[in-house]
Amino acid sequence: MHIHPSDSDTVYFFTDLHADRDAFVKSLTFCDDPDGLYIIGGDCLDKGPSNLGLLLEIHDLMKRSRVKMLVGNHDLRMLMVL
Repeated sequence: MHIHPSDSDTVYFFTDLHADRDAFVKSLTFCDDPDGLYIIGGDCLDKGPSNLGLLLEIHDLMKRSRVKMLVGNHDLRMLMVL
């Protein structure tokens, strides 16, 4: 995967969300930028209260902004279980 933000892009990086939808939503209130590049650095799933809720929020973000996702060890573990 190639991530090539331009010099004018604002990049927002989130990592280790661990299925905490509410924390992710609160974080997004500080960076509501439809032109920005949002990078989610893995460990989205597992350990937290809302795997599905977080995935739905990320999906909504993808509808209005550019989003790139990286896979973390917790995400891989969840994939292996499925």
